[in-house]
Amino acid sequence: MKRKSTLKAIPILATLITAIGLTACQDSDTDNVPMGSVTIAVTDSPIDDATAVWIQFVGLTFYGADGYKTEVTFDEPKLVDLLSLQGSLSEEILTEYALPAGGYSYATFDIDFNTSSIVIEGTSYPLQPDFGDWNTFFKQLVLESDAKPPIVPFTVEENLTTHLTFDFDLRKSIFDDGSSNIYSFSPAIRSVVTNESGSISGNIIYDGTHFGTTLCVAQNAAVYAFSGRNQSTQDIRGTSGDPFSTSNIINKGSDYTYELGFLPTGDYTVAIACNASDDTVNKTEKLEFEDKKNITVDQPKSFSADFL
Repeated sequence: MKRKSTLKAIPILATLITAIGLTACQDSDTDNVPMGSVTIAVTDSPIDDATAVWIQFVGLTFYGADGYKTEVTFDEPKLVDLLSLQGSLSEEILTEYALPAGGYSYATFDIDFNTSSIVIEGTSYPLQPDFGDWNTFFKQLVLESDAKPPIVPFTVEENLTTHLTFDFDLRKSIFDDGSSNIYSFSPAIRSVVTNESGSISGNIIYDGTHFGTTLCVAQNAAVYAFSGRNQSTQDIRGTSGDPFSTSNIINKGSDYTYELGFLPTGDYTVAIACNASDDTVNKTEKLEFEDKKNITVDQPKSFSADFL
């Protein structure tokens, strides 16, 4: 894990706190207002080296398109190992929560960093926010940035449940400055309406020659997916050209597999990054890519793309 801790202009939508003690509230009376509900799940685009990333969620805030705000505090904190939720796996942290029907701009998360951690080689290390003043950071680098935040607006229909999945891209989010036993956490998050998303998965058939060495596929590699057809491949830099999602490669014995989950419908350029473990966020590096191909996710289902 070679990551330098810096303040990054990556679109982020997360309210970060260090202690539990919120009070659930709403900005106005919801009596006689048409109601629907939301179910929120979280998933993970993985990181190298770690064996677990524990995040303690204590609540959420929903922001209506009309300025209406609903704050939710969980009765009990939700401690989730994000690293266990790769590919098409996810875990619900809020189920069928009643909200006024209508449009919503985004949602944010409340996280307790006192009980959040990363586990590397059997040792647990604390996570800490990678910025000081969250309100200033949020305003300058998210609300006023030219980049389009990857949190999709959504609609709550009357008497129906909207299912949303939020992907915490840990490969872009966790940093080690090399000088302490504390890892910085600056979450890069995207969201998708769950039943409007698909996945790309497949096998990587290694024959001893095609990918150069077994080491490339087995230990250092990941599959990177870029938004659009025939896109240029690059390392993670905190820019618009970054991979949209990534997947670790899983050893299944004689073959290897990967899965990119919860992708919005659209075109993607997918390639194997042989030395992905050397990818340092916000630093331009030469990654070695193999077998770039175009894949279209045109409806909510799983698409197969093998690397042979």
